[in-house]
Amino acid sequence: MHGTVLLDDRGELVEDRALLWNDKRSQPQVDAFNAREGWEKWLAHLNNPPAAAWPAFKLAWWRENHPDRWSQLAKVLMPKDYINFMLTGAMATDYSEASCYFLMDSETRSWSSQACETFGLRSISSRSLNFPAT
Repeated sequence: MHGTVLLDDRGELVEDRALLWNDKRSQPQVDAFNAREGWEKWLAHLNNPPAAAWPAFKLAWWRENHPDRWSQLAKVLMPKDYINFMLTGAMATDYSEASCYFLMDSETRSWSSQACETFGLRSISSRSLNFPAT
């Protein structure tokens, strides 16, 4: 299940509820992105069209609606990755999940510095990406 779990630099929850894929409050951020950036150039690079389901847009919404807490945000995980973090202490994700952030370069299988900078998310690029069985 796609969702966005927000953590501080100690790995503590910043938001007590995950922002799930079907939460469409970030649709205005998608519309603004499409008007500003044009989605076609991003489709080949990220292999996904812009959508309110993706964490990049949920984070843009959260930043606009919770500016007082934005500075606390240090890490973003999918729910299953958060559970793995709680069990192992390792923050990581796999390519299949990362491809749905709207932040991963599908050709290089790495975080897209261009997309991360566009969304103001430089710290995500340091998190490791793994094959699902790793």
